[in-house]
This record gives sequence, structure tokens and C-alpha cells, in this order.
Amino acid sequence: MSHPLQTLVRRILDRTGPLPDEVLAAARRTVANVVATAVGAAGAPAVDAVVAASTAMAPGGAAVVPGRPERLHPLDAALATGLAAHLDDFDDTHLRTVIHPGAVELATLVALQDGPAAGDADEVLTAVAWGVEAQLRLGNAISPEHYDAGWHITGTCGPVGAAVTAGLLRGLDADRLAVAVALAAGGPVGNREGFGSMTKPFHPGRRPSSGCVRCRPPSTTHRGRVTSSPARRDSRPGSSPGCSGPASSSTTSAPGGSCARTPSSPTPAAS
Repeated sequence: MSHPLQTLVRRILDRTGPLPDEVLAAARRTVANVVATAVGAAGAPAVDAVVAASTAMAPGGAAVVPGRPERLHPLDAALATGLAAHLDDFDDTHLRTVIHPGAVELATLVALQDGPAAGDADEVLTAVAWGVEAQLRLGNAISPEHYDAGWHITGTCGPVGAAVTAGLLRGLDADRLAVAVALAAGGPVGNREGFGSMTKPFHPGRRPSSGCVRCRPPSTTHRGRVTSSPARRDSRPGSSPGCSGPASSSTTSAPGGSCARTPSSPTPAAS
């Protein structure tokens, strides 16, 4: 039996042809919105702290952080970017799930800026659209119980979106992308106790590392492959009954009813 995340990955990779114009337009709008929120908060104390720690512990990076003069290593730049993008809570919100999908997607692109994210614009937007789609489908499947149980749903669904976007840009096949997504789903971060502090925007900033690291191409000297159990592939972030509700078919339903067709709303929801 196929597990929900495997089924979602297969349907993403089986889709042929370009995405509809309205979906690419929604992805473009999402990226534009979140770049603006990231640049707007780039000089905030929380971002200063991340940049200072990163440059002190790992100097010599070359990755750009939007709105900052410093250069960091890619995953550090992703952390600073995702944190800034979500810091003021003005990044677009998907109202049904209260997920802010854009911060994770921008941070993922920043992490890959010197590689696949520097490629064809439509390919990048397509990967972003599918990353958003994965976040929102997973969010639909576990809402509202997951959020009501205290999980920060932007932080818990974000890793899956990061893995999908990074995996598509790196050209992973179905098996490797399914493993990357399963591993990302197994490492959620964040609960709502951190709301109102610097911890909250840290969640989407931290998430691209879960997705991007799990999508690295195999080394020529690597002797094995990282795997994930079928149970993990079937699990949801916070997968115990106390953390999320019953499974929903919205995760694996045919992509024709795309969540990405409906742009997120520009509301400062605390989510």
C-alpha cells in the first residue's frame, strides 16, 4: 500500500507539462511578498543575532541574505532569511490552515542560491509552487486538531515543503524524494509557546535545513543510502493522536484541485 507522502510525491513527479499560468502567477506573488517582508525585517535584532553568531562560528561564507551586506554559509543565510521573512507576521497566510508557506520557500531558495535555485525562473517557480502545495495539503490533512493541540503549523509543515522544493530543483527521483520528504516530516520544529518571542520566526528559518540537507546529491564516496521507515512516511508532524487528528485524503487527492491556485491572504495572522 502506498503511504500518503509517497503518493503525494509520485503525483507531483508524474505531472507532465508546465503548471497553469495562474499557479505560476500565485507562486511569483508569494515570492515577491516574502522577499519584501524579509528585506523589511533584515535589520531587526533577531536577525542581527543570527548573523553575528553565524559569522563568528563559521566565517567565510558567500551566500547572500536579502537586505544584509554580510555573506554567510548557505544554511546560515537560509536561517537568517526565513527568520526575517516571518518576523513581523506579515508574510502571506493560508487562512484555512494558518500556514505561512512563503518564508520556508524563500529560505530554501537562499540555501540553494549558488546551485539549482539560480536556474530557469519558471522551473524555480514550479518548485516553489509544489513546495507550497505540499505544505498546504499536509496542513489541510491535520487541521485544525494539530494547531489546536499547540503545534506551530508553519514550523511543522514547512520541512515537507522545503524538501519538495529542494528535491525538485535537485532533480531527485521518486524514491529519493519520498525518503527526503519522510525524513523532513520526521523533524518538525515548533510549538505555540514560542509565540510573541524571537523563537516563533526561528521555526520557518530553521526548516530549510531539514529539507535541503535531506536532498543533497549522493557523494561518490558514500557507501549507503539514508532510508526512512514506511511508518514514518505515513506519519504526520506531531503524529501521536494527542497532537493531530485523523488522516485526511486532502494530502493525496489529485493535484487538479491545487491549493496553490488560491493565493494566500496578506494578513498578519499569528500562525
